[in-house]
Amino acid sequence: MATLHLINTAPATADALPRCLAASTAGDAIVLYEAGVLGAVDLRAESLPPGVALFIHGRDAHALHVADLIDPAFGLIDDRQLVSLVVAFERSVSWI
Repeated sequence: MATLHLINTAPATADALPRCLAASTAGDAIVLYEAGVLGAVDLRAESLPPGVALFIHGRDAHALHVADLIDPAFGLIDDRQLVSLVVAFERSVSWI
C-alpha cells in the first residue's frame, strides 16, 4: 500500500527526512511543508529511493526564501494540490 509521507520539521531539529527516505518504497510520495522545506535545499532527485516522488509546498519554500535553492526536479505544490495528494493516498504518515 502506497504511503504519503508528510514532513514539517526542519532538518536541524529532527532527523525525519533521512528516516523517511529510508522507509519509503516505490509508489510512495513525500511532501515537505512548513520548516520541512528546508530539507530539500541539499537534496537531489537522484538521492530519492526509486519510484518515490517528492513535493515541496511552494508557499512555504518562498516564505523561507529557499525556493530558488531547491532541485527543479521536485514539484512545487499549492494547498489544493496538497489536499489532492492526501485524498489520493489511502495512508499518510506524519514524521516528527
